[in-house]
Parts: sequence; C-alpha cells; structure tokens
Amino acid sequence: MADQGRKSGVKRRSEESNDPEPKRQRIDDAVDATTDGIKLTDIIDDCLERIFIHSSFDDLLNIAHTNTQLMSAAGTTFKRKFGKTKFGLCDDFPPFQENCILITDKKTQLQLLRSFGHLITELTVELSGKFGKKLITYSSEYCFTSLTVLRIQYSDIELLPKKPFANVEVVELLNSRLYEDMDFNKWFPAMRRLNLIKCHVDNKMFVVKNCLHLEQLKVERCNHISTKDFFSFLQNNPQLRSLSLVKDYIPKDFWITCQKLTQLEYLNLECYSLPSSSTAVSLIALKKLDIDIRRNEGILVFLSELTFDQLEDITFGSSVFLNQTSRDTYQWSNFFKKNSSIEKVTLTGYNHSIDNIVTGIIRESPLLKEFNNFGCLFSVDEILDFMGKFNLTSYGFGVENNSEFEDLKNRLSAEWEASFNDGRVIVTRKE
Repeated sequence: MADQGRKSGVKRRSEESNDPEPKRQRIDDAVDATTDGIKLTDIIDDCLERIFIHSSFDDLLNIAHTNTQLMSAAGTTFKRKFGKTKFGLCDDFPPFQENCILITDKKTQLQLLRSFGHLITELTVELSGKFGKKLITYSSEYCFTSLTVLRIQYSDIELLPKKPFANVEVVELLNSRLYEDMDFNKWFPAMRRLNLIKCHVDNKMFVVKNCLHLEQLKVERCNHISTKDFFSFLQNNPQLRSLSLVKDYIPKDFWITCQKLTQLEYLNLECYSLPSSSTAVSLIALKKLDIDIRRNEGILVFLSELTFDQLEDITFGSSVFLNQTSRDTYQWSNFFKKNSSIEKVTLTGYNHSIDNIVTGIIRESPLLKEFNNFGCLFSVDEILDFMGKFNLTSYGFGVENNSEFEDLKNRLSAEWEASFNDGRVIVTRKE
C-alpha cells in the first residue's frame, strides 16, 4: 500500500476507520472476474459496501473513477470511512492543517473532486497559477452542496469561479492576493467566518461590502490593507460577533469603530502596543476579551477607557504584567472591582512576582469561577497551596511533565478531578 500511496501522490494523515486492511488483490483488477458466473457489478450495493470497506483510499478512488456501476457503493463506503476527513490539494510542501489526507498528484486531485467531491466537507487548496484556478473551479462544481470549510492558500483570489460555493460557512485565505472589490456575498453566500492571513492587496483600495451572514472575522498580518479600508470593512459589517486582529500597531480610532459593533461578543488583539482612545468607549455586548501585547505601557490606561456590561471571560498574554508597581496593583484591583461580572481569568504571561495582583484580582471578582496560570511552571506544592487560598471551581497551571501531573492527581482530594494536555493541567471541582 505504501507503493500505491507514492504512485498516486497521496499522503495519509489520519483515516477515520478502525478496520484493518487485509492483504488482497486490487479490487479494480477483479471487477470483471466471475465466480459461478456472477460479476462484481451484479452484486447489490449492500454487499459491495462490505467488500469495499476493506479498500484503501486509492482503491476506492480507482473503483469510482473506472466503473460507473460501482460508483454508488464506492461513494457510500467513502463517506463511511472518510466522511469527516480533511483533504489538502497541494504541491510537495506540507499542509498547514493536521489530521488530513494530503494529495500532491494533479491527476489524483481532479479524480477525487470528480468522484467524491459531493461528499467532501472540508478542503484546502494550496496551488497557484492556472492549475490552482482549475482546482478551485472543480471544487465549486463538484463540492457545490457538501463543502462547508474552504481554505485557499498561495492563490490569486481574482480567479475565483463564477459559480458560488453555496454552503461554505468558513473561508480562510492565506498568503493570497486580494483585489479591489471583494464581493464575498457572490462567492460565499452562506459565509459565517472569514480568516484573512498574510494576504496582500493588488490595488490601492480594498472594499468589502456587507456580508449578510458574517459573524466571525480574523485579520492577521495583512499589512497591505490600509487602515481606512479596514475600518470600512468593519463599518460595512456591524453584525460581527467575533473579531480577531493581529497587527503590529493598532490605529487609535479602532476603539470608536469597535463601539459601533453593537453585537460584538469576542475581541482578540495581538499587537506590539495598544493605543489610548480620546473618548471613553463602551463595548456593551462584549463577553470575552483576549489581549496579547509585547509592550505593557498604557495597558491600564487602555482598560480604564473601556466600559463593559457583560464581560465574563478575560485573557492576558505576553508582557501585560511586566514591571508592575504597587500603584498598578491597586489599579488592577479597581479594574476587576469595576467589572464584577467576570467569571474566568487566564494569564498566559503570568510570573511569580505578581502574586499581589493575582490575589487582588480574585478577591475583587465575586463571580469568578475559573483561574488559569499558564505563563510559567508550578510545582505540585505551589498548585496545592494556591488552591488552598481560594474557593473556585476550576484552576489551570503549567507543569513540567507528566510525572508532575500524576503526583498532583494522587495528592488531590476526592472532590477534584484533573486533566493534562500539552504541559497544562486543569483541575476541576466535581459536581
């Protein structure tokens, strides 16, 4: 099977099936074979599916592509084995998504879309030029009803096909060239989430009209999109509920624009520094705020200018708490006292020198249920000591290794349960 994979240009990342693949002759060679005068094409689909379930991805593709009479059973088997699988159509470089089937052979890419495109729900196209355009056109034609997630990378967005992607809800454009009039409603009428990552604009203007169903927007390192055009994008889509912006410097008028997003529930900012606003800003619908900055100057001034009515979850990363003074400790306590609706706090840049700030945050947050410290490593004794000071329902800590986690589990009382993932421990009180 390894030889077949190399021949077809298919690299497997994960195939969602627990069925073993026994040694067998290729099924496409046996289509015309007879047993007691019965051809494989005479067998009903239910029985064919029991046979095909032992076939590899390559074999199913060959069956569907070479014999139309077997396509129905092959399609049902494909949906059962690979219905939730991500597919990446690209050159020889690795994909950006894990747990997918990567196809590099151009002929196999076209065969997949023609044979099983109507069963694919998540697709990444990482090819530029004329063939990349052909793949995108094939995707819109053969994945018309099934596709819900589409990622286009290293491509020319002007080359999108005339036929829309009717049911695509998640669109990601990475390292792609954008053009002046981005009519996303025409190409993606059902789009709810849009990620623009490291894209560049070929013209001086980048005009995005109102996207009727767009709720989530992420703009990351798109330095060629002007501030004016970005603000216009936001103003044309006041229905946004989630906004993530990764940019070196955030324009000063950004806060006034955000205030016009009256349904905004989640705001994520990753930047070098935060500007202050000339006027107070009220984000009345915001429930979750995530801030990661490289310079902490002005963070308390920035927060003091914002008013929240429903803020429940807040995350601070990077250097937010570096070089804190006793006056800063007092201001942090005041911020959390003012926003007493907060239920969850996460610190990804936490260090042991800000214990007074942490104590003030927890004591001034009467509704606080979860507190996570992921910025540094904690010993088991430090974790137990921290938990003993407060009465919360969930704690998160960074630990050095799995043995530390096992030690912590053994020392927790029966009312607690713990989980471990990628160096982070979550300890939760049992209901």
